[in-house]
Amino acid sequence: MSELSEVEAAKSNLRPHYRDIKLKEMMQYYTPKWMAVVGIFASIASAFQLPMFGYILSQYVFVLALPITNDAERSEFNH
Repeated sequence: MSELSEVEAAKSNLRPHYRDIKLKEMMQYYTPKWMAVVGIFASIASAFQLPMFGYILSQYVFVLALPITNDAERSEFNH
């Protein structure tokens, strides 16, 4: 075995081995539990914020990019 492969073998032994933690086990440490549930729902609600903002902004840009060539179209747009 070469010196380089010995070093790599030593490094692989130093890596921690994490165990799989279930949600039920993790929830034992949260008190009060209702705050964890509120936090989950708040994170789900905030996940929709940026895509909705992007959609609304694209609609505004689409309307602002419409070509207005005469006064009749401008008056229809401003009503």
